Amino acid sequence: MTNQQIQSVHQALETLRKTEIEQIGRNLHDQLGNTLASALGYLNLREPNVTTAQELIREAIGETRVLSHNLVRDDLRPLDEKLEDLIERFNDFSAIAFVYNDFTEGQLGQLSTLKQEGIYRIIQEVLTNIVKHSQATEAVVQVFLNKKLVRITVEDDGIGYTLNEKTNGIGIRNMYKRAELAGLILTLDGGSGGTLVSLETAMKD
Repeated sequence: MTNQQIQSVHQALETLRKTEIEQIGRNLHDQLGNTLASALGYLNLREPNVTTAQELIREAIGETRVLSHNLVRDDLRPLDEKLEDLIERFNDFSAIAFVYNDFTEGQLGQLSTLKQEGIYRIIQEVLTNIVKHSQATEAVVQVFLNKKLVRITVEDDGIGYTLNEKTNGIGIRNMYKRAELAGLILTLDGGSGGTLVSLETAMKD
């Protein structure tokens, strides 16, 4: 890549980061705020429902952990470790059973920094969407390596998505843009049986 092309990619990524930070702000209000408000409502009942309030507070703690990690940009661990940790965090606060299978024998760390960040942020957005919209009971993240081609899939058993959601959702648009900038092929396939998201890229540029 020429210096001008590299500069253009960096500028586009910075614009994406600003958009993502704005999205995190909205999530703090719409997602975390609503969860805590619901917990308070259960505590303010004439006969307080402490059990439900505690469940909502635990959910809010998990949401806070995910949102705070969205702001971190200096995590230098290999991608496989970051993905495993990400799955663990989502399992901590969500009723959905998240499963992670890595069949690459730890080779994801050989990908370029740009690709690793792109994959991580896209998977992060996919998992967030599953929790918020899918009504799924299980989601499986799998990583494959075949003849130097990396393929990552995320499949859930939820309600799928509509074409309008795929086209107009800010998070979805950001995913496609980030994939384009990082040299990733992103595919979304949704229906009544759930959603399948796949990412493909060459191990070496």
